[in-house]
This record gives sequence, C-alpha cells and structure tokens, in this order.
Amino acid sequence: NKRPDLVVKIFTRLMDHPKIGVLNIIGDGELYHSLKKMIPNNEKIFLRGFCSREEIDYFYSISHILVCPSRSEGFPKVIPESISFGCIPIVSSLDGIKDLLIHKKTGWLIDHKNFEINLEQGIKELVENQKISSMISKNAMQKVKMFTYDKFKNSIYKFCF
Repeated sequence: NKRPDLVVKIFTRLMDHPKIGVLNIIGDGELYHSLKKMIPNNEKIFLRGFCSREEIDYFYSISHILVCPSRSEGFPKVIPESISFGCIPIVSSLDGIKDLLIHKKTGWLIDHKNFEINLEQGIKELVENQKISSMISKNAMQKVKMFTYDKFKNSIYKFCF
C-alpha cells in the first residue's frame, strides 16, 4: 500500500544526481525484510526500522522531501508532521490528501497515470529548482497551520455545542 519498494527503485536511479542526498525509510512494516534484500550495500539508502517520536522528528528536521506514494490513504498525519519541519511532500493524488495539498503550491501531487515517471520527475524538479522548493515549503507551512490539533478540537467543540 505505501510502496517503499517503488521509492527505493526510483531513488536508485536518481542517487548519482549531484543534489540527491540520502533516503531514510522509517518503519518496520511487512516489506522491511524484502527491502533489506534490495539494498544490502547501499551507502545512500538507510532502513531505519521502528523509530521513536524523537527520532522521527530528527529525520524530518534533516530532510527536504517526504515521499509518500500510497495507493490508498485517508488523511495521513505524516504529511502535516513533515511539513511542519519544512519538508515538501511528494505524495499520491488521493482524496484525503487533496484536502491539504495543491499541486506545485503546497506540495507535489502524483497522479496514478504514469506514476513512476511523474514521481521521478517531481523529485528531480524539486532538488534542481531551489526557488520552487522554497515557495512550496513556505506555502505548505502556512497551509498546515489550519490543521493543528487545537483547531480540530475547537471545530469539533463548536459543532457539538
């Protein structure tokens, strides 16, 4: 569902690009062991496994891009969390996600048609164009402020009372 194998495949094609850093994969889901076999001796791809909240925040803080190519998703909290650290989300264009992101304004939405090609092109464009990356990051950080826990709690309170 989350397709980390696809991210590894695309990153492997891009990792010689001078502006591409490292890929950190967080989590110990069902594909962990098969991913480990895909990338046994890679110095730019790291399987971090399960991480504490502090470790996740650290990885957000040193990252520029969050790649989340899920086939289906509700409203994944990883997207606003990463945005709050300045990461630019490159994510599947799904209904719940489209409520938060506008393509090339507050994130990068990947349509399922030609998905792999579009994901690779999105990563390349963001690492090559600092002006676009900075604009998207700033816009996303402003937009994500609308989705804080306090705002959610207040809207529920207003609705109920």
